[in-house]
Amino acid sequence: MTPINMKWTIRLILLAAIAAPAVERKPGKPPAPAAGKLAPPKDARQIDANHYSFTDPRGQKWIYTKTPFGWSRFEDKPAEAATVPEGMTAVEDGDVIRFERSGPFGVYRWQKKKTELDPIEAAACKQAREKSAAKTKPE
Repeated sequence: MTPINMKWTIRLILLAAIAAPAVERKPGKPPAPAAGKLAPPKDARQIDANHYSFTDPRGQKWIYTKTPFGWSRFEDKPAEAATVPEGMTAVEDGDVIRFERSGPFGVYRWQKKKTELDPIEAAACKQAREKSAAKTKPE
């Protein structure tokens, strides 16, 4: 673009921005929600400041969450049981459990107290106990 065309383009953009009508809002009143916008139903049970629980007439449970972009809704499903990753082992050593898991950069090793296990580690520990019980069980 030549400098003359560039100047005219900038002037037209500025003129369009100035001439655009401003949206008037009355102070103190939030804008009315548009039709079809998501919001928790009136009979939803409040869990905390940003979460509501609701069971629809079909018996399906929903969780409504307030986000910075509006409300979101997702189905309230029971938590799935923790699954142990392939190749993860656990060995009990008193109050401490030693874990090993193969990864892309070699074998990862760590240890934790029995009281500090996360669900996956607890599942690995349970799996290790079941394997050792199956080995010691007489046939």
